[in-house]
Amino acid sequence: ARTEAFGANSELRIGNQKIAVKTGTTNDYKDNWTIGYSKDYLVAVWVGNNDNTPMSGVVSGVTGAAPIWHEIMANLVTKKPASLPGQPRTVVAKLVCSTSGLLPGSSNSCPTRVEYFLRGTEPKKFDPGKSAIFVDKNTGDIAGKDQKENLEAKDEYIVTDPTGDRYCVTCPHPTPTPTPNP
Repeated sequence: ARTEAFGANSELRIGNQKIAVKTGTTNDYKDNWTIGYSKDYLVAVWVGNNDNTPMSGVVSGVTGAAPIWHEIMANLVTKKPASLPGQPRTVVAKLVCSTSGLLPGSSNSCPTRVEYFLRGTEPKKFDPGKSAIFVDKNTGDIAGKDQKENLEAKDEYIVTDPTGDRYCVTCPHPTPTPTPNP
């Protein structure tokens, strides 16, 4: 994705070094930043006017802060071998269901992804998989509690929030998040 947006040889690349980097720009171009790290160094650069006025021209994170970041980071890492930062011992990787963030069950065919957690905070519960629910035939949304007509039974991924409200994750038009009533 970065190559498509910034090109293959932007200021975000430093030779064969293994570096993670992110840019950011305010919507009104008042300031921008670039932050990146290697195994041994962290460099953050902010560019903007100290009076909070917009910068002249179209200055983004990749055209404003990135060249400065590149110069500093390149001077730090070019004499070091390319290597990735090690994973801290307090961080664990877990395969979780993309739809729920829970652990995949033994018979669960949920789509999965790897997520990182502080040790002890990783999910302990297993994803129940798809549930048989009724959906509105017209909208594809989970049927309302009092709805009696125009229903169709389907197997969908359902998430239940702490208040007991159920949300259909895989329905074509997921039920919107309710507005809390204090």
